[in-house]
Amino acid sequence: MPRQLGRSRNAIRRYVNDPINYGKKQKLPQTTQHPHLPIGKRRNSLQQHYKELVCFETKKRMDLKDVIKAEWDASTEAELKMLVARMPNRVIKVIQTNGGDINY
Repeated sequence: MPRQLGRSRNAIRRYVNDPINYGKKQKLPQTTQHPHLPIGKRRNSLQQHYKELVCFETKKRMDLKDVIKAEWDASTEAELKMLVARMPNRVIKVIQTNGGDINY
């Protein structure tokens, strides 16, 4: 019985939303892929899409590595020594804030 009520509600909702086209066959949304492609072609297109995503992610990762390397090379030895010297103070601040953010 609940299934029939659900169907009735759907039919009423469709009629209320669009009374002119109620009962007519709905046109499926346009897709880039025909739904009746053979399985192999569908799989190949998915593999191609996956390869493009992997290539894009690799490019982003390489760009990130380049930026990090440039920033690391830009820091001077004096800055690094200063950061190492302040490390105990940073650890104490983090402990005092229970692992929260610190302004260091």
